[in-house]
Amino acid sequence: MSNYFFTLVDQNFVLRALTLYKSFKTFNRKRKFIIVTLDDKSFKLVKKFKDEDLISLNVLDFDLRIVKKIKEKRTYKEYCWTMKSIAFSYILDNFKHITWLFYLDSDSMVFSKFQSLNDEKFDALLTPHRPLNNFFKKIVKNVGRFNAGFLGIKNNVNGRKILKYWKNRCIESCKELPNKNEYGDQKYLSEISKKFLRINIDPNNGLNVAPWNLCDEKNIISYKNLPKNLIFYHMQGFKIYNLNIFNLYSDDFFVCQNVFKKIYLPYINLLKKTYNEIKKKDSSFFQRKEFKIDLKFLIKKIIFGIGNFKLKFFYEK
Repeated sequence: MSNYFFTLVDQNFVLRALTLYKSFKTFNRKRKFIIVTLDDKSFKLVKKFKDEDLISLNVLDFDLRIVKKIKEKRTYKEYCWTMKSIAFSYILDNFKHITWLFYLDSDSMVFSKFQSLNDEKFDALLTPHRPLNNFFKKIVKNVGRFNAGFLGIKNNVNGRKILKYWKNRCIESCKELPNKNEYGDQKYLSEISKKFLRINIDPNNGLNVAPWNLCDEKNIISYKNLPKNLIFYHMQGFKIYNLNIFNLYSDDFFVCQNVFKKIYLPYINLLKKTYNEIKKKDSSFFQRKEFKIDLKFLIKKIIFGIGNFKLKFFYEK
């Protein structure tokens, strides 16, 4: 049985994609991982990592008529979200031996082996948000029951029907702002779960663990809510300033120290290690700053505390 995994990135997220792959390979040796790139620069960079289990694909190899049309008429976010379902189709069309294909958002880190994904009763897998906090429960009503940061499609008749329906809906419309029926490629997953049979809508709760399903009513990203069978963590909201300065999450919430040590510090260490490897292969590589440190930012930190703001050299061994 052949399971493949993939992510989709541009040059701003290629550091995350390669970091994800390194964490994936630690626990999932001999499994193939595909990085689909949205630009030539990131494609060429991934190709420099010579690894038999790592495959680099460029969207410029897809149907350029569709790619160009989507890119011209949509915001960049909408374009990226739409390309996910198209990438699913392209991979299954060109790697026909695949049994299951799974997608992960690039801002994720793998902590154990992917297991129990091939239940014969199912032809697709969706991960619900599973929010605990009332704030996130309200958010989920707007953005959809399922998170598009991880999903799987089986390469059979029903699986391909599910994929075709989702892809066509995304090509029709993939709105950045949520409305009653749409939000990017994500809200269609709720629609799919009702329209098709043989979809696993309650998989292992160690998949796609994220701030929204760890956060308690005190707005603390809490260790007590972390599943013991953690498979991978989705670093939604994590921002990079440089390879020593990070903001873990929105300051409306607080990442507790145990979650920081268990999840975020290993991720930061692996990011830095991957960055150094990239620089050896391409000295021109630059990771853009994802938040500003200005006077307003510093005053806020002085008044309210540093919160989720982390300086890596405080944690160097």
